[in-house]
Amino acid sequence: MNEQGTAIIDQESFDGSVRSILAEVDVLTLATVSPEGPWAADVFFAADEFRLYFWSSPSSRHCLDLGQVPRCAATIHPVVRSWQTITGLQLTGTTARASDTDRAAQTYLAKYPFAKPLINGASARSAVPWELRVTRIRLIDNTLGFGQSLSAEVEDGRLGDPSPDREMQEATDERQ
Repeated sequence: MNEQGTAIIDQESFDGSVRSILAEVDVLTLATVSPEGPWAADVFFAADEFRLYFWSSPSSRHCLDLGQVPRCAATIHPVVRSWQTITGLQLTGTTARASDTDRAAQTYLAKYPFAKPLINGASARSAVPWELRVTRIRLIDNTLGFGQSLSAEVEDGRLGDPSPDREMQEATDERQ
């Protein structure tokens, strides 16, 4: 901990925690916006570094929103029963239909072999691959103390150096 009571996580631990959550958690909550207002939808996802693939109907509300405004936010976290054990990711990025559908399918099927009918079967006409390219990631880890978070930019597929979250830092500065 530093003098402000903020837990210090090094780059390797931050990177490992982020990658572990991306690999182990199945569902992300995708937040979109359109002139109709904000929307949130849960989708199964698979990560290829910081490209997150999901399959969804082009006529679903979240996909229609992404067609108008490709910027989005998402949360990814395991289910817990206590606020003291909350760990997870909050992220921002842009989403579009996957440009490399073979890569999207390979990544998705490696995590979810049971989804083969969705991708290759009769359902394939109603669901298409989408790619969320992460631009910023915030790691929340209440096991280090309430509201402990670090964030990093993602550039060229690489996770930058973690730093205390801007919002948390601003709130701490205002209290001092």
